[in-house]
Amino acid sequence: MDEHFQHRIVAKKVREIAAAIFLFGALACSYLPGVAAATPGNAATPAIEKPPPHLKPVPAEDSARYAEWLVQQHKKIQGKPREDVSLRVGEWGFFQQELRPGYFWDRAAMDRSGHVVTHVEKGDWFALLGTPGLDASSALKRIAWLFPATGIETATPKMVHGGKITSPTLIAKDGTIIFQGWFALWRGEFPPDMDDPMRITIKATATSAKLTIESVKNTQ
Repeated sequence: MDEHFQHRIVAKKVREIAAAIFLFGALACSYLPGVAAATPGNAATPAIEKPPPHLKPVPAEDSARYAEWLVQQHKKIQGKPREDVSLRVGEWGFFQQELRPGYFWDRAAMDRSGHVVTHVEKGDWFALLGTPGLDASSALKRIAWLFPATGIETATPKMVHGGKITSPTLIAKDGTIIFQGWFALWRGEFPPDMDDPMRITIKATATSAKLTIESVKNTQ
């Protein structure tokens, strides 16, 4: 076999291999998600993706006034004063000391007029519950946070005492605001016991407040 003929055979084999590689590559691209097959006149292009959703900017924390309040109350600052900005309503902010995520204490709600509420009766409950725009559901979420607890708006089919659970209410009449709702208290590091919820009733006037907390077992 002369040398010229051998070159022709080699060249033919090279062309066949190149064609096979091209075909394999085109088929592989056609199965890649969002990528068009690389064929003549149709270069491989990435799929058009939807832009990410527009996220509202997270407001900056305003915990300096909370830190000042801790000092005024002779409370030791042991962790980082933090504000849960997701709970802001009107002029009210909701604050706590945080040693690390999930470990907190000294929860308090404060407005810019100097009103303060913690989980006890002594506090400006009338000012908090009378905040414009605060409805019963929003009030339950924030009150439960102060205790701390998980608010319960409706019972689930698996709840043992679910038939006693009622939706939260917030009623203002004749200079008195009355809130009533259900929550399950947190037990240290353990999740709340949803089978042992508590009903909280807050009756507040401009000068005083009365908190009543009852176990579901003691309610009608």
